[in-house]
Amino acid sequence: MGRLVPGDIVLNELNNDEEREVVEAFVESLSDGWFVLPSVRISDWRDYELDIVLVHANYGVAVVEVKGHTPVIREGRFYSNGALMNPQPDEQASKNSHQLATRIRAVVDDQHFSVAYAVAFPNVAVRSRVLPTSLRREQFLTKAELDDPTEAIEALFRTKHQAGPGPVATAAIMQLLAPDIDLTPDPEMRGRYARKQLARISANHVRALESLDINRRVFVDRKSTRLNSSHT
Repeated sequence: MGRLVPGDIVLNELNNDEEREVVEAFVESLSDGWFVLPSVRISDWRDYELDIVLVHANYGVAVVEVKGHTPVIREGRFYSNGALMNPQPDEQASKNSHQLATRIRAVVDDQHFSVAYAVAFPNVAVRSRVLPTSLRREQFLTKAELDDPTEAIEALFRTKHQAGPGPVATAAIMQLLAPDIDLTPDPEMRGRYARKQLARISANHVRALESLDINRRVFVDRKSTRLNSSHT
């Protein structure tokens, strides 16, 4: 189980459902050597918000930009609803990874330190056969990869050809990214996270079932488990 940082973050308060979904996939599937940091802000001459940062002592650091779109790729560019996406997801992820790498180089003894990056489209079922030339296949994460992301994330780092920062540098990186967080291993974290997830799922089920009190006829879609109600 990945280590969510900060551990008490309320995932329902993240920017959107897609970002929450990807964070949950990382936390639930990755091993406890991974730190999963949602909504990381960095500043130079302007503020940047990174959707998700992944950190591991043996693999490295990665920025994952999350998009809820179901895009079309034309001539190496992302389009959504017929319009060119601005910023382009791959360009945004690349720029943010370079900004973060610059900040990290200032706190670790490695002026060649680089940050991997990927774009995640949890509403896209499978990878497109044609991607922008700036993206390797390992950098394009769809629902298929996010259902069990461990292999996909490890493949992303294998293409980086750079050893992980090690425990000392990782501590410095985490101090940079989350200076007020106690990173001491917490054996009760899994239980707390599971309880929060159960409470969220239960609340969603209750909201869905509330309509039964006011509707005479209810249709159940077995594939999506959604309730459709009718007053007739």
